[in-house]
Amino acid sequence: PALGLSMHWKAQVLAEKSKDEHKIYVSRLYRAKAYISILMRYNGLNNPEKYQNEAERLISSIDRDKIPTELLKAFYDETYGFVMGDDACLDRALSYFMLHHAYNKVYKLAENIGGKALFDKDYEKVNKMMDLCIQAAKNMNSTEKLRSAVECKKKISHDELERQKKVSDK
Repeated sequence: PALGLSMHWKAQVLAEKSKDEHKIYVSRLYRAKAYISILMRYNGLNNPEKYQNEAERLISSIDRDKIPTELLKAFYDETYGFVMGDDACLDRALSYFMLHHAYNKVYKLAENIGGKALFDKDYEKVNKMMDLCIQAAKNMNSTEKLRSAVECKKKISHDELERQKKVSDK
């Protein structure tokens, strides 16, 4: 992730030098996403708030209304949703990718939203996202992703039954 972050930083510098707005937006969004990835991947970071703050600063430097393409707006919504914890933006990005049959993107985004929902203990949303992953995997004809999503859904359902059983035993 650190190497990726460095490369995105260099890409942003080059984009700003060339005054290419599209590339500036893309590089800022990728940098913000890299900061969040580092934050989520490494729990024991020193000063984790600096990664969150930098991601928030980058995402706040972009005016969504000035973004030139709908695809880039969907990428912005996805990134903004994860950086700021905005579920409405994540849902908007997911809807865009579903509408355009970008099943690989639907799969990855639903998987990430499901992970966030699992962290938030929103098991209904987790199941909904796993159903989307299963459907996207079927649409891509990806047996590996289908198997992974089905196994994940089974495990989540099993874990939910165990939690309910523990609650009812008390």
